[in-house]
Order: sequence, then structure tokens, then C-alpha cells
Amino acid sequence: MMSLADIIKDIDKSREEQISKINDEYSKRIEELKKSCDSRIQSIKEYYEKKKEADIKTLKKVQEDKIKIDSKSIKMEKRREIVKDALDISYYHLMNITKSKRYDSILNSMVSTAIKTLGEDCEIFASESDAKKINNAKADHKINGGIIAYSKDKKRMLDFRLNSIFENIKDDLASYFYENIEE
Repeated sequence: MMSLADIIKDIDKSREEQISKINDEYSKRIEELKKSCDSRIQSIKEYYEKKKEADIKTLKKVQEDKIKIDSKSIKMEKRREIVKDALDISYYHLMNITKSKRYDSILNSMVSTAIKTLGEDCEIFASESDAKKINNAKADHKINGGIIAYSKDKKRMLDFRLNSIFENIKDDLASYFYENIEE
């Protein structure tokens, strides 16, 4: 038979073995948990690193697109300004053609066209200074340059006022200017 001391020793030994087994098992579990956590942490880090890179790339693309749109908008606005200025200058020169040496010839061409189109008995209206240059023309203070001619029965009219001519060609001029602005 075993003595009490041997029994206690045996119990202590068994207890120590069980504690050692439990420690080994939990150490393995703890190590597995650590590896699992480390793996998850690494996956999360990689995911967010990729997400960060993708977000940066997206933000960069958005900013580049915004810059392109802003640039196009600025260019278009500048083109509009250039065309507007060119149209203003064209209008100014057309309205001031009355001061050129060629204006009398242009005025005579307008009158000739009106007579050919509307007949000899057409009524012609012009500015006060231009009416003095045209046979049988009537002065109209609303006309700054050019003429308006009406057929005798007033059913047909030709509008050769300089501002009307400009309005008729303004869109074509604007198109021409837009087409010829270099980017």
C-alpha cells in the first residue's frame, strides 16, 4: 500500500501534469488566437491600404476632371469674350463706314438694288445726311446709316440699315470667329 505521502505526491504529480496539459493546450489556443488576430489585422491593414490607394486615386481623378472642366470653362469663357469683342469691333467699324471714302459708293449700290428690286417708284428713307445725297429720299432720324426702301404699295421692304445688316450677319460672323480662334 501506498503511504499518505506517496498518495499526496501522486495527486500533486497528477495535478501538475493536468496543469501542464491545460497550460500547453491554452498556450496553443492563445498562439492560434494570436496568429488569427495577427492575420486579421494584416488583412485589415492590406484592405485599408488598398482602399486608401483607391480612394486617393479616385480623389485625384475627380480633382483632375474638375481641373479639366474648369480649364474648358475658362477657355470657353475667354473664347466668348474674344468673339464678343470681335463682334463689338466689327459693329463699330460697320457703323463708322459712313465716315469712309467708300460709303457713297456703298450707299449708291443700296439705292440701285432697292430700285431694281422694288421699282423706280419705291420710297427710300435714310439718315438726314444720307437723304441729301439720294434723289427723292426722305430723312428719318432713326436711321444712322444705310437705307430702308418700300415698294409703292408698301407690301415689300428692303432694310439696308447698317445695324440691320449687322444683325443679319452677326451669327455668321460669330461662327467664323469661333472657328478661327486657336486653342
